[in-house]
Amino acid sequence: MPPTLAKFPLLYVLPPAKDPHSMTISMYKISVPIFVQFLTSTSTVLDKAAAHCEAKKIEPATLLNMRLFPDMFPLVRQLRAVTDHAISGTARLAGAELITFPNTEATFPEVKDRIAKAIDFVKTFKRRQRTTLWRAGSGPFSTSSTRTAF
Repeated sequence: MPPTLAKFPLLYVLPPAKDPHSMTISMYKISVPIFVQFLTSTSTVLDKAAAHCEAKKIEPATLLNMRLFPDMFPLVRQLRAVTDHAISGTARLAGAELITFPNTEATFPEVKDRIAKAIDFVKTFKRRQRTTLWRAGSGPFSTSSTRTAF
């Protein structure tokens, strides 16, 4: 046994992969749970922001319209983009119809309601037995064979 592989005895036990450059993965697994977790965390952060505004006597609209840097969108616009990306990402992967919102949120409860609706929409998609076969190629995510989309 070569000395460099002596540290890894399992390498000799595991059978070789049929195609060492392919990986079967569910598009559901890499989209829906991630979006739900991220939207839920964002909603929790908004609860903390609302509590901070209340404790420090800050007008909530002031915080929602702030920018971290002058060329950035205000917080409320970024929160709208977060929900839009989660909705459009899952709907397009599944080939479903997109839902839209009026983009008029101006308070924490309104933004949290939008996030809750986005979470509910994303959770409507269920795992199916469809998978996509990703293969290493010229680019980091180039595919040579796709079985299904979602």
